[in-house]
Amino acid sequence: MTDPVRRWIHERSHVRSLRRSHIATQRRRSLILLLFGFVRIIAWMILGACVSLGLLHIQGFAWAKVLSASVPFVALISIYSNWATDVDASTAAFAALVAADSHNAVEASREMLTGDVAAIEEDIARLAAMQPGPAATALAAEIRRKLPPPPGK
Repeated sequence: MTDPVRRWIHERSHVRSLRRSHIATQRRRSLILLLFGFVRIIAWMILGACVSLGLLHIQGFAWAKVLSASVPFVALISIYSNWATDVDASTAAFAALVAADSHNAVEASREMLTGDVAAIEEDIARLAAMQPGPAATALAAEIRRKLPPPPGK
């Protein structure tokens, strides 16, 4: 059970396009927090259902049944509070994961755009000074060749 989960976390945190190891670390941490948050949410939901339905004595939690019967409202509020806290923690972990994905996209864009900007600027200045014709068309094609392809192509 843990091996597929560990493999999924590793593959998800080491996306092929990642350029920086700290982004992978940030993604791995976010994924682990998110998975544990989901586990806690499910556990609190199961516990809340058991308390609500009076099933805890079947599970061997007789002492918890006695406590929850004496103060059922407080027990349910406590369970809800823990559940809500874990939902908030999972939401924060998901936000961190999205931030890591955005960070990765920014790094990939930065690397893509770090071409020889000075040479392209010189070519554009020369093109602006030229009259329309075959030489200008050839220079424009050369400039296009130096530029990175637009996203999605």
